[in-house]
Amino acid sequence: MGGETSFATRRVPAVNSTKKGGSELSARGTRGGLEQTQIFALALSASDMFVELWSLILTAYGLFWSLLPCSPPEVLSVHDVNTQQYVGTWYFITAAGSRVSDISQFTSMDSTVFNLQETRENGTLLLTGAIRIGDSCLSRMWIYHLDANKDYLDLEGHPDRRTSLWSGKWLNCPTCVLLLEKDLGHINDNMSRVMLYARNGSLSASVVNDFRSKMSCLGVTEFYSLPQEREYCQHNGTASA
Repeated sequence: MGGETSFATRRVPAVNSTKKGGSELSARGTRGGLEQTQIFALALSASDMFVELWSLILTAYGLFWSLLPCSPPEVLSVHDVNTQQYVGTWYFITAAGSRVSDISQFTSMDSTVFNLQETRENGTLLLTGAIRIGDSCLSRMWIYHLDANKDYLDLEGHPDRRTSLWSGKWLNCPTCVLLLEKDLGHINDNMSRVMLYARNGSLSASVVNDFRSKMSCLGVTEFYSLPQEREYCQHNGTASA
């Protein structure tokens, strides 16, 4: 009929919602995995950069300290030294030398106690030592002369030896003193060593370590510390606790 409108029926293909949802989840999962991988890669990169930066900092720190000069010892002038300040008892603690032969004569010692005295002769000092070697106590004596024209002590019987005094302040130890001994003989026989003495035989290990550290900085490589495991010898040749 002319007045009726005819509608044609059209089928719309059905959408598979399950497949579509699965694809979206898969895509999201892929994107999430990529993001996690990128984050992990960035974390590794940051970690590597931190390690490299820390390595550079340590290298720079070491270089900085290597460029610093060694702490110089405080040399005491024999012209101005107050000898009364140094008379009395001293304990031999440790020695340092440029060669093994410089300190080899000390390696058999367990302990040594010194006594420094002034003599009636002006400018002369008498040093006596009670040396413990095994079961034996040995006594020795050294005579030093102070010369106003020299910056070192002359050891009687050793015209080629120069003995200089270093202040214990170098080691922050006011009850310490150091002796530098040099023999000016043939070049191949030159001896150079430094001995550390203290008023107390039980010197702090930190002072000894500081001594070694500062002497190492000066290029000294050989060290020997007296064990002091046995009783000390007295100056009359007997032993005392």
